[in-house]
Amino acid sequence: MIKVHRLNGNEIVVNAHLVETVESTPDSVILLTTGRQIVVLDSVDDIIEQVVAYRARITSLGRKSTDIEIQKLVELGNAELEFEGQEDTES
Repeated sequence: MIKVHRLNGNEIVVNAHLVETVESTPDSVILLTTGRQIVVLDSVDDIIEQVVAYRARITSLGRKSTDIEIQKLVELGNAELEFEGQEDTES
């Protein structure tokens, strides 16, 4: 999600995944994939910067989540190997 400002100065939050194009006319016009247009005070460069930063955060969070899941699987696998090794020594 990104924060932008309507022409009256009110702040709104826009789903960055829905941004299709941004045009400067001289106000910035955000065209969403839904066909909706939003006219805002923010510059095209500011909007691009926010969308890129948002997507980078999402990608980073996904990567961290995957790393944690992999670590848990590795730990689980090691625990299972240790457990299997204990069964062999007990019999």
